[in-house]
Amino acid sequence: MKKRVALRSLAACVGLLAAVIWLEAAGFLRPLDAFLAENRFKYSSRAPSGDIAFIDIDARSLQEIGVWPWPRRFYADLIARLDKMQVAEIAFDIDFSTRSDPENDAVFAKSIADAGSTIVLAAFQQKASGNELDHALVFNRPIPELEEHAWLAEVNVSLEPDGRVWKGHFGRKIDGEPVPSMAAFLAGNSLSLGPDFTIDFGIDPAAIDRVSFVDVVGGKVPAVRLAGKRVVVGASALELRDLFPVPVHGILPGSLLQVLAAESISQQRTLHDTGLLPQLAALVLAAGLLLAIRRQPLRSRLSAIAILAIGIEAGAAALQRYYPFSVSTSAWLTGLGLLAFYLVFREFGIKRLRLLAAQLQTRNTRTVLNRVIEDNSAGILVVDRRETIITASNAAIGILAVSDRKLSGKHIADALPEGLADAVRQCLRSPDAGSMSGEVTLQHPGGERRVLEYVATPSTLAEIADTRTQRNHIACLTFNDVTEKRLAEDRLKYLARFDPVSGAMTRSAFLEAVATSGRSPAGSPPLGLALFAVELDGFETTGATLGHIYTDLLVAAAARRLKDNVPGGELSHLGAGTFALFAPSNDGAEAADRLAGEIIDCLSTIFDLKGNHVLVGANVGVTFSAADEADADVMLRQGQAALSKAKRAGINRWAKFKPGMEFEFIRRRMLELDLRRAIDREELSLVYQPQFALADGSLAGVEALMRWDHPHLGMIPPTEFIAIAEECGLVEEIGRWSIRRACEDAAGWSAPLRLAVNISPPQFQDPHLLREIRDTLARTGFPAERLDLEITESLFLESSRKLLQTMGELRDMGIGLVLDDFGTGYASLGYVARFPIAKIKIDKIFIDPITEDRKSAAIVRTIAELARELGMSTVAEGIETPEQRMAVEAAGVGIAQGYLFARPRPAREIAAEFDTQVARARA
Repeated sequence: MKKRVALRSLAACVGLLAAVIWLEAAGFLRPLDAFLAENRFKYSSRAPSGDIAFIDIDARSLQEIGVWPWPRRFYADLIARLDKMQVAEIAFDIDFSTRSDPENDAVFAKSIADAGSTIVLAAFQQKASGNELDHALVFNRPIPELEEHAWLAEVNVSLEPDGRVWKGHFGRKIDGEPVPSMAAFLAGNSLSLGPDFTIDFGIDPAAIDRVSFVDVVGGKVPAVRLAGKRVVVGASALELRDLFPVPVHGILPGSLLQVLAAESISQQRTLHDTGLLPQLAALVLAAGLLLAIRRQPLRSRLSAIAILAIGIEAGAAALQRYYPFSVSTSAWLTGLGLLAFYLVFREFGIKRLRLLAAQLQTRNTRTVLNRVIEDNSAGILVVDRRETIITASNAAIGILAVSDRKLSGKHIADALPEGLADAVRQCLRSPDAGSMSGEVTLQHPGGERRVLEYVATPSTLAEIADTRTQRNHIACLTFNDVTEKRLAEDRLKYLARFDPVSGAMTRSAFLEAVATSGRSPAGSPPLGLALFAVELDGFETTGATLGHIYTDLLVAAAARRLKDNVPGGELSHLGAGTFALFAPSNDGAEAADRLAGEIIDCLSTIFDLKGNHVLVGANVGVTFSAADEADADVMLRQGQAALSKAKRAGINRWAKFKPGMEFEFIRRRMLELDLRRAIDREELSLVYQPQFALADGSLAGVEALMRWDHPHLGMIPPTEFIAIAEECGLVEEIGRWSIRRACEDAAGWSAPLRLAVNISPPQFQDPHLLREIRDTLARTGFPAERLDLEITESLFLESSRKLLQTMGELRDMGIGLVLDDFGTGYASLGYVARFPIAKIKIDKIFIDPITEDRKSAAIVRTIAELARELGMSTVAEGIETPEQRMAVEAAGVGIAQGYLFARPRPAREIAAEFDTQVARARA
């Protein structure tokens, strides 16, 4: 038995040594060796001797002197400066193997020959070509003129397998010629070559005297600083790429690396590796010792291995600190580690290791699960069969508002609301029933009600008790606070059925309510349904003058009045100040008619909108149907058709639906579609109504009036299709066409008359208006001085600096601005005086009654006098009788137009009349 144990121990030692030797030979121990050596350098830090200084070609020197390579006269200047400082030796770690310009080479060579200090120049080996398969080397040395009076020093460095520089050397035999290294020169040991050595990177490179090249050449370095020292001239600037990775210090310039190697030589710190054999010998002794005490507990043997490892590494660090030896300990430490693994493996065996791994995995899994539960954003509780909470997430404590911030260990009856507790109990009693979910309402102590959404899931665990396996039921409860989510859903449901501004129904909800109200209970007499389509007049004006916030206030106030006046009805806001209202009625259609008037009355009184008093009108369309026969969509369409009829009749009017109205409504929609194609089909045309000077009856100009000859419906009145164009956004396009066509027509007339063209407010506010008018005038040749643009008073609702600027530019072009329909809209005397208006056109509503109504005559006389005082002319439109002509002339109006003088005529007739007049004048 003892012999077998001894053989097994011997085999273990042999296997251990073989494993260490193989790991060393395969290079697997090099990273560990490098790590240990680097940390020893940090422990054994020391200062440099101070006999060597580094003259640095740094970034500042490159910036101040210029682009590299420098002219070699700068190095001559450096030698002259250093000679005056009485340095002992100057070493250039710079490549001078190629020629520069002859003058600079000569100056540098002369400075080397005349130098009082020893000059050392760099030489190096490199591959003869860029071919990786070609291993031939060439020896690059300075050009002969420079080498003749200087010493050569080899500056090659080599990278170790880890990609860093560890080694220095004394020199090389190159082409049979011994060439010392620059480090050996700087250390004063350039006479003999020796083996490579490990540089002592414990020497602090930051403590080496380092001065900038440009400071030395510029005379900014005191002579006492460098006197008697050996100096090496090299580069640290990134652009010159003379940088190498090294242990401890990261990246160092090649010249500074040469100084560290020189310091290692001069301080006798050229470190030599002890190699593998001492480590193997020590490892054999340690293995024998540990196997000899194999009867000791495993913990004692592992402690002995740890003490040996720490002791040998501490000894290696102390030895390197005081003597030039780099003790390799990687094989030693690796062997001890393998030995510890062998002892542990033999002690526990594979089964015990597997058991340990399983226990660790179980512990880790439990730790992870506990962390997942505790940090989960949802409320999570795990409850055992005794209805006691085993664990809880932090979120559960917050959601349930637990005052003592603790749930674990509590009974569910004391910790959970009744709904959650019942769900947990059901899971524990019926573990095979599966998960259950639902919502409960939680009343917080402060009175706040919260909605919790939960899922309760049963689980069954296997446990060992008295060597027997038994089943243990638990329940996992997951819940979230969904109060905000449910409020948002309720809000969305509300918004799907109600307008948030007015509180009235949406269109779809309104139609559903109408349809539902029409279902009479069985046996009840049928109820009547009255539906009202209501539109506020002045809604857009309120938005334009006060802002959209006040239109919302107006809609809300109007909705309240409608609800108050029709208590049993349902209201819908269809948008833009338009409402739909229905009310069940047993009083017949007459009651609906009365209610339409009441609706107009309630909406026509002043609204107080946050201190702003607003007066609007209303139009109402009414339709009535027996409830059981009502079709919600049809009734709404009929109400809107009646509303359209009421709007055309004026403000504060109501109209009752009649069967023909739907056709009018359809006609309006058809005209809207046809109007979009009317320009392309050349269905639109212009006629021109002459304007005459009342003083002498001469022709003063013409006004262009638009006509639409529909291919199927004949002539469409301008009052109808212009209103449609304004509603559907075509008025700008039609306006551009009318200006272009009118200028084309008038440019061919023989008489130089003024041309008046109507322009809508949207077209006038078009940012491209000025450019389009200039292009039209240039293309047609019509003079701008003969063009008048007629604007309406509604344009001043958008009064702004841009509007004034546009009017000013039109005036500067020579175009006249005519204020059309003055007195019927929104303009005031302030607008007339402020804006550059050339003419005022008096509306027909003041001309028609002028012969009988003294007030109308006074208004016309006042307008004419005002215009005269402001330097404007006046035009009266709609003159149909001689009496009206005499009245407007007596009032001081200068120009008139109307059927009394001439009806509107096509351009060709106007042109023919002008030609006739010209021919008569010539005859």
